[in-house]
Amino acid sequence: MLWRVAGLKINFMVKLRVMDLETAFTKYQPRSKGCPVDLLLESLDEKNRKVLKNAIDGKIPTYLIAKTVRSEGLKLSEGSIVSHRKGDCKCATK
Repeated sequence: MLWRVAGLKINFMVKLRVMDLETAFTKYQPRSKGCPVDLLLESLDEKNRKVLKNAIDGKIPTYLIAKTVRSEGLKLSEGSIVSHRKGDCKCATK
């Protein structure tokens, strides 16, 4: 393959790795065993669990919840909160 970058010609080869699906799915390891929101709620004390649950179930913007949780040194993404709110997360299938 030939690319032009800033007037220079650059040649490089692109290697395609073909793997059969059986091998690919055998190597697959899920990242977590549950909904990140549910896992975080379970790890909190009763008072903080109630506050976070009310925030998620309420009308507080997703970005603000995620930002506040991260400022406390905990991990939770906006995407996880959105999925949880929509019922598309792993705990919705319990």
